[in-house]
Amino acid sequence: MPNKENIEDQGQVLAQIGSLLRETREAKGLTLEAAQEETKIRRHYLRALEQGQKEILPGEVYLKGFLKNYACFLGLPGEALVNRYSQSRKPQDDSAPGPKPRSSWIPPTRPTFRRRTLLVMALLLLLVVASIALTKGLIPPGPQPKEPPGVENQVPLAPPPENFRDQPDPEVARVDVETVHDTEGEIIYRVTESPQIELFVTSDRCWIAIRTDNSAEIAETLTDGTRRTISATDTIWLRAGNPSVLDLTVNGLHVGKAGKPGQPRNITVKRQL
Repeated sequence: MPNKENIEDQGQVLAQIGSLLRETREAKGLTLEAAQEETKIRRHYLRALEQGQKEILPGEVYLKGFLKNYACFLGLPGEALVNRYSQSRKPQDDSAPGPKPRSSWIPPTRPTFRRRTLLVMALLLLLVVASIALTKGLIPPGPQPKEPPGVENQVPLAPPPENFRDQPDPEVARVDVETVHDTEGEIIYRVTESPQIELFVTSDRCWIAIRTDNSAEIAETLTDGTRRTISATDTIWLRAGNPSVLDLTVNGLHVGKAGKPGQPRNITVKRQL
């Protein structure tokens, strides 16, 4: 242990160490930015170490850690420099008055604080009493909301039928569709406007072949849930391989299934000229 008389001034020691750090860095041709990148110590802290500005550093523990890391990065004995700095600290003067111990005396409670405490306790007690009264039904409940007049006499609307979408509106249904030929293998409709057929496959699948006016025949297989709309100027010819699963609507008039199970059928819609 060095004698108190031989302990160097802390500020002077830190300044000497800082000069050594700066001279070593400059001799190696390094910038503070490069040192910051390698040591991960902020540049202004490195500059504070080199200039011996202890007040800029965040604290004694950080100062020693920065000093050791920076010195080791520059190739200097970091641990020895930290020890030299630590031994330079001035010893405390025993004659100097130390910090006064905290007094165990507690100031008496002020009247205003006591009154506030009593008021809070009284409010809490009142809330507890009110809660108990509500629970036991001592406080009558408030008025119940009245139902609007005439509610008890209202009759609920009947739900629409399941096939509501398939039923045409009697006021809107077209009356220009006429059946002129109807057999198990063929049905012919006559209309007064350009023909249109709406197809809907209700289940399974159905093979169809289609010709409109003078166009070439087109064949395809429609699966369950498929919808098709076929339009023409004068004539639509349709052959259904499984007509029992094919639902038809001709020029807005729902005519139902296209035929019987297992019996292919031709459907023709002609415009009356």
